[in-house]
Amino acid sequence: GEEEQESLLGLPPSLAESYDEWKDRIMKASEETGADTVRSVLLNTYKGLSYALMDQMLSASGIPGNEAVKTMRDDDFQQLWQSWKGWLWTLHDENYRGTVDESGFAVVPWPDPPSLDEDDSEDVDSDDDNEESEGISFESIGACVTEYYEKKELLELQKRLEEQVEIGISKTRQKIADFNRKMEEANQAEIFKTKGEALQAYKHMVKVGMTAVEVPDWSQLDEEMEVVPNIKIELDPTLSAMDNALLFFKKYKKMIRQGVAVQDLLDEATTSLLDLVEVQATVSNIPYEEGVANALDVLRNIEDQLVHRNTIKKRRTEDQAQAKAFEMVKDRANEKEKAKIKVRGRGKVPEFLRFKSPSGLEVVAGRSSRQNDRVTWGVAKDKDLWFHARGVGGSHVVLIIPRHKEASIEDIEFAASVAAQHSKAKLDTKVDVSFTERKYLRQPPVRYRKPGSVLITREQVVTVRPKDLPRN
Repeated sequence: GEEEQESLLGLPPSLAESYDEWKDRIMKASEETGADTVRSVLLNTYKGLSYALMDQMLSASGIPGNEAVKTMRDDDFQQLWQSWKGWLWTLHDENYRGTVDESGFAVVPWPDPPSLDEDDSEDVDSDDDNEESEGISFESIGACVTEYYEKKELLELQKRLEEQVEIGISKTRQKIADFNRKMEEANQAEIFKTKGEALQAYKHMVKVGMTAVEVPDWSQLDEEMEVVPNIKIELDPTLSAMDNALLFFKKYKKMIRQGVAVQDLLDEATTSLLDLVEVQATVSNIPYEEGVANALDVLRNIEDQLVHRNTIKKRRTEDQAQAKAFEMVKDRANEKEKAKIKVRGRGKVPEFLRFKSPSGLEVVAGRSSRQNDRVTWGVAKDKDLWFHARGVGGSHVVLIIPRHKEASIEDIEFAASVAAQHSKAKLDTKVDVSFTERKYLRQPPVRYRKPGSVLITREQVVTVRPKDLPRN
C-alpha cells in the first residue's frame, strides 16, 4: 500500500543495512515507483544522493548509467554494493582522497572497476594506456579542487588564445596584402616622372583645353628600336603644360614617400605574423609535463604579451564585468534622463513670443536656448513647420498648422521673417532661413547635445527681409 511504498523511499543510507536488505529494497522500489534505471531507483530510494555521485559510483562499478534494474546480474549488484559500502565507510571515517580525471574531480577513493573475463582480456589495452586513463590522486581535497579548476581555466584560456591568435593572424595577413598592393602602386612612381619630363620637353605641343597628348617617350628607346615609341599623357584641360608636368612630379614624390613608409609597415607586419604563428604553435602544444599550474602560468604570460601588443583585449574579472555592466546600465539611464525635455504643453507657456500669420495661423518663437527646446520638442507637432535663420544663432520658430489646413506662401514668408528678425542676422538686408516639417528634425547624440541644438535631415531655404512684426 501507500505506507509500504513511502517506507521504501527517502531513507538515509546506513552501514547497518545488509547486502540482501539493500538489494531487496532496490528491487521493490523499482517495481513500486516504476523507475527503470538503477540510477533513478537509488536517487528515489535514498536521501543525500546526487546525479554526479551516482555517475561516479556506477562508473567505478563498471555499470552504465542507463542500466535497468531488471537486467542487472548478481555480479553487477555485488560490484555496486562494494562501491556503495566504500562510499559509506569513506563518509564514516572521513577518509577522503581527491582525484581528477577527464570527467571532473572526486573526493571518494572508489575501488577499481571490475576486470573483464579471461576471454575478453585480449581486448584490454596495455598497462600504459590504463595508467593514462586513471585519475590523478592528491594528498588533500584542497589540492584536488585547485587542480581541477586550474585545469578548467587552462583549457578555457587555451581555447580563447587559439581563437584570438587565429583572428590576429588573419588580420595581419590582410594587412600584408594591403601593403603589398600599395607597394605595387609605389613601384609605378617612375611613370609619373617620365610623363612630367616628357611634358617639359614637348610643352610646345600642349595647349590649354587639351585632355590628352601623345609625345615621344625617349625612356623606352633601346638599341634595337628604329623608331621612338610614343606615350599618351592624360591632361587637366584647365592647366598649362608646365602645370600638368608639376602635377606629375608631385605624384611621383608622393609615391616615393609612400613606398618608403609602406615598406617599413610591411616589414613590421611580416615580423608580427611570424611571431603570431610561433605563439599559435606554443599555445596549441602547451606542455603539461611540469604540471597544470606551470602550463597555466605560460599561457597567462603569453596572454599578457598579446595584450601589451594590442593583439587581444585583456580579460575582465567577474567583478570587473559586473562593474562594467552596472556602469553601462547607469549610463543608459542617465542618457534617457537627459533626453527628457520638460515641456508645459501647447499654448500653456505665456513667455513665448507669439504672432499671427496673414491667414491667422499661430507662430511661436523661443526667447532662449531652453525655450527653443520647448518650442521645438514640446509645442511643435510633426506636421508643423519649423524655422531658423541659416548659419547664425537665433530663435526656433514654429508655424502651427491645424489639422486639414495648409500654410500659404505668405504664411511661410511671415514665419521666416520672424526667425530672421529674432536672429543675429537681424540687421542684414536679406537673410536665408531654413525651414522644414518638425518630423524631419533630430536631437544630436547626448554627449554632443547642447540646449537648443538640432539636426535637420531635410531642409528648404527661403530668403526674406527681417521685420519687426507686431506680437499677438
